Amino acid sequence: MGANITGWDGNYIMQIKLPNTSQLPKDFKYPDAFLMTVRLNLVDFDIWNVMNEDQVLQRLKGLQER
Repeated sequence: MGANITGWDGNYIMQIKLPNTSQLPKDFKYPDAFLMTVRLNLVDFDIWNVMNEDQVLQRLKGLQER
């Protein structure tokens, strides 16, 4: 499961592309609450934000190389 999720932030449409689960560790499943959070475009807070596909895959590769 991968997803292009589009949400409205009041000024523009923001799109978050999540990695397919085939690109993530075996048996990984996005929690339903997480997907709902992304669908509602609650992805950019002062102290954290939801990473897009490229950011996730870059960090996963770095972890695997350590």
